[in-house]
Amino acid sequence: MIRRVVGFHQDEEGDWVAELSCLHNQHVRHQPPFVERPWVQTASGRAAAVGGEIECPLCDRAELPDRLSTVHTAGPFDADSLPPGLRRTHRIADGTWGCLRVLDGETVLTMETNPPISVSLKAGEGHPIPPGVPHTLSIDGPVSLTVDFLTRDESHLSGSDPPNGVSSATVSSSSAPDMPSGGDSTVRGWQLYKAGQVDGARATFDTILAATPEDYSAVLGRGRCQRHLGAYQEAIADFTKAHELRPRAARPLFERGAISILIERYDEALTDYEAAAILEPAYPGVASYFAELYLYTGRAQRALVLSERASRDEPTNLVHRINIAHARLLLGETERANHAYDAIADLHDPGKGITGAAIALQDLAQMRSAGIEPPGMVSIERRLKKR
Repeated sequence: MIRRVVGFHQDEEGDWVAELSCLHNQHVRHQPPFVERPWVQTASGRAAAVGGEIECPLCDRAELPDRLSTVHTAGPFDADSLPPGLRRTHRIADGTWGCLRVLDGETVLTMETNPPISVSLKAGEGHPIPPGVPHTLSIDGPVSLTVDFLTRDESHLSGSDPPNGVSSATVSSSSAPDMPSGGDSTVRGWQLYKAGQVDGARATFDTILAATPEDYSAVLGRGRCQRHLGAYQEAIADFTKAHELRPRAARPLFERGAISILIERYDEALTDYEAAAILEPAYPGVASYFAELYLYTGRAQRALVLSERASRDEPTNLVHRINIAHARLLLGETERANHAYDAIADLHDPGKGITGAAIALQDLAQMRSAGIEPPGMVSIERRLKKR
């Protein structure tokens, strides 16, 4: 399988090793007359080789690279809940490996490696999935499975040549960066949006897109404005356009999924969230999007477990802590919910520019509009409004 060279380092014996986009390493020794690679002996030669391509037989054998760590786990899914995107032929983003794990039942994993791999997996078995490789799951009967997504902290590499080129828990907030890069006018549009001047921001983005309709940042910005103004179908159209402009980016799918929750299309939200998590497993606050969905679909216990784990992994993400409070409220743990809300009420969310109390109040109002009003909600809202 062809892979891209992203950098080089030396092993303990001083031999040069190519670092590949698949996270495998491969020796590129100069051993005349058997192997002629004089270019690897100079910094300029190695620099020129970065971005080039090389065969990776380890990927064709689906051998997992060393020193990977799990950044996200999707599932568990059964035959009914497996997202449509995972039923079709699909692939995992560059720089990320998958590991399919069967908890119960049986499934067949087929991958377009060279030669192709087709393996039947039973309960307790798993199999690595290389990045960028088209693969398909075949399910015939009851099954329960998860998919781990793994990547590597490149700071582990010890070479002298550095590698080259390699939202939200709540509907009302996002842990993703709120101001994507763009031109001066685009930045101005985002500044207006963050200042609460949403109509002015939308007008700015409209002007930009009239001249440059494929400005990704402006499309995202206008989608945010449409969502804030309640123009949900227009927001969905903008986030769909953003996804078309950057099909390998997770953010448009997370944004669109959040709109689907607002209009109670939960299956569509799950499909977008799962597809986004496959594209960017390490996306900021990824767990919070799923926790939000679980809160709205009667799975508060699952939201609580996920949010508690995510809060440990991302302690500065306020949204995880807010979701913990929401989950406890929905589980009927009113006293513990009160303590959780009190703990976040006066904290400030730098992305939104508002307090935890303000975010929580927005969330609770949205839950009520979706028909979710557990005992204790009114008294908690009163407490939060006093902060």
